[in-house]
Amino acid sequence: MKGTIAFASAEGLYSRRYAVLTEHGDYTMFELMHGAPLTEGQAVTGDFSRIEPAIYCDDRGTEFRVMQEDVHRSLSVAKAWVAGMT
Repeated sequence: MKGTIAFASAEGLYSRRYAVLTEHGDYTMFELMHGAPLTEGQAVTGDFSRIEPAIYCDDRGTEFRVMQEDVHRSLSVAKAWVAGMT
């Protein structure tokens, strides 16, 4: 499945939190476990449908490991989670 990094956390305690806007129009939130930092607007592919460890691939073909924390969520929930407000 294709998606786009919609939100990337700022540096600090939650600096490895991200939300992907999926091709279905919902959001999957994840913590980056291994790999280079990602940027908002960056295209990614992966299975965004389960709460579990996963491997995504960025738009350059580089794989990175993530822990999906929540799936099929709304814009407001994704934004709050990435900011560390939940």
